Amino acid sequence: MLAGIFAVALYYRIGEWFFDGYLLDLGSISRPAPRYVRFVASWSVFGSLAAAFFALGLARLTRTRERATAVRQWSSASMDGLWMLLGSAAGLLIPLALRVYLLDGAPLTDDESAYRFMAELLASGRLRVHSPPLKLFFDNIFMVNDGSLYAGYFLGWPALMVPGVWLGAVGMMNAVYSAATVPALFLVARRLAGSAWAKVAVVVYLASPMLMVAAATELSHTSCLMALAWTTWFVLRSRDACAPPWVHAGVAFCFSVAFFIRPSAAVGIGTPVVLWWLAGVRMQSGRRRAIAVAAFALPALLMGGMFLLADKAQTGAFTVTPYSRLQTYMEENGYRFAGHIKEEVEFVTFKWDRTIPTVPFTLAFALFRLNWDLFGWPCSLLFAIFGARRSAWWIWLSLPTFALLHALLVPLDIGVDSFGPTHYFELAWPILLLTVLGLRAVSEESWVRRVAGRAGLGGAAFVPAALVGGLLLVSCVGYLPVRFGALARIADNINMPRDAVASAQLHNALVFAPRPFAPNCRSDPTEHFVLFRPNNDPDLRSDVLWANHINPEQDRRLLGKFPGRQGYVLWWVRPCNATLVPLDQLQPGTVPDAAIGDIGHGPV
Repeated sequence: MLAGIFAVALYYRIGEWFFDGYLLDLGSISRPAPRYVRFVASWSVFGSLAAAFFALGLARLTRTRERATAVRQWSSASMDGLWMLLGSAAGLLIPLALRVYLLDGAPLTDDESAYRFMAELLASGRLRVHSPPLKLFFDNIFMVNDGSLYAGYFLGWPALMVPGVWLGAVGMMNAVYSAATVPALFLVARRLAGSAWAKVAVVVYLASPMLMVAAATELSHTSCLMALAWTTWFVLRSRDACAPPWVHAGVAFCFSVAFFIRPSAAVGIGTPVVLWWLAGVRMQSGRRRAIAVAAFALPALLMGGMFLLADKAQTGAFTVTPYSRLQTYMEENGYRFAGHIKEEVEFVTFKWDRTIPTVPFTLAFALFRLNWDLFGWPCSLLFAIFGARRSAWWIWLSLPTFALLHALLVPLDIGVDSFGPTHYFELAWPILLLTVLGLRAVSEESWVRRVAGRAGLGGAAFVPAALVGGLLLVSCVGYLPVRFGALARIADNINMPRDAVASAQLHNALVFAPRPFAPNCRSDPTEHFVLFRPNNDPDLRSDVLWANHINPEQDRRLLGKFPGRQGYVLWWVRPCNATLVPLDQLQPGTVPDAAIGDIGHGPV
């Protein structure tokens, strides 16, 4: 244990001497940023040493008889219900604590504002709303504003946020779905590896910094992972001898929910799982097979119809999704206030001659980032390799299916790196299952028994538990302080405009925001991905409304459409101070005019 402590201390000392205390840069959606690479390189060496020493120390803290008793108690199924209950409670409370105390409610990407807007719209029973007056002021990234205003995202996650809108707790909904993932994870892992390993799966899930931080945001990934987890459980349950029809309906419903949230993730991860269901149905008798297919088809057709009808209601065509419409709208609108310019959009668009050669590099960068971000271990993907057995083909097949699909759809965009490669987030589900299967496989290897005997550990059964304990301990003392430190700086930076408005105690106000919305001045060099103002409520009734700043003359035109409101322009004074200038006192040239997009200022 002292050797492990020394390895961690040396890791921090190396960081102070050579790497600015592991001050991360981040701000990349593709290849890892330079400071991040140096951090994980150091972490791989000293974290591995510390984990090995800690694991050996934990294994030797108890006597052989005590270890055997602990293994028996851990393997007992008598407390499974309590484990699921406590695990669900932790799955709720950990993300809530991170949201309140680490992020202070700050979004980590501009996507979150679009999801919240759509949830508020659905909560009012609408799929779109008329564009506000002088619509250019309300153009925003990820938003279609072509006479109708709606988010360019699929409706599954906003629909799941609706209860939070009604209760005034939208930011809590991901934590709720994180908690709902735990029972599915436990039940699936118990069927695959037994009760003892199901408990390990829950512990590893709750200790994952990437999974828990995502659940503290308003992004869609947590709810999609939950739907995929329940899809997997229903598939396993459907292979029982007397599985009732509702189980087959559950497969279709949960897969459809995942598809409604993130179609590419649902197809990539869920297709091999559904094929495993289909293989089980084929082995049943003719009557039971017909019942299973009918039970599956009913919710599948219902949800598929709802998906197409929602497309028709929003975009005017059954085959045009909001996301597709967003791409064409950005071009029609001259990429004004879109977040991208034409060259950037074309750069990440799939083209055979340019994309196919980049696929291996995209996958390599994604797995590189996922290896450290997922569990915070120096080797998060290591044990998944041992879990790739023939009986789990439908689990490991989802890895290449998902990875290749995403590499083709978003060839150069792996996802923001604030807490992990977000576009590859759902890979956490099969990797988590394979990790548990891999740990069990390692504990059953003869060479592990021999090594355990020579090391005085008494047996192989306790080795994986000690190793997981060592990895979790070293993650807490070595990885989390660096990653959470970067997130705290990001959140403080992102919250500057909100804090400025709160400090000014504005009421019935219209605030014109520049771009970038929150310059990277407090968190430098750790960059963030909130570049645009937040969206307003669909009916523009909030006490403080936000609009794009264009120039004083045009800003006053918009203010005239909101009689009774006071206008302010948010501006930044060096080095890092937000100031709110009353619009009626603003003189031409006081603040620069906005840079709107590819085609310049254009008509409002």
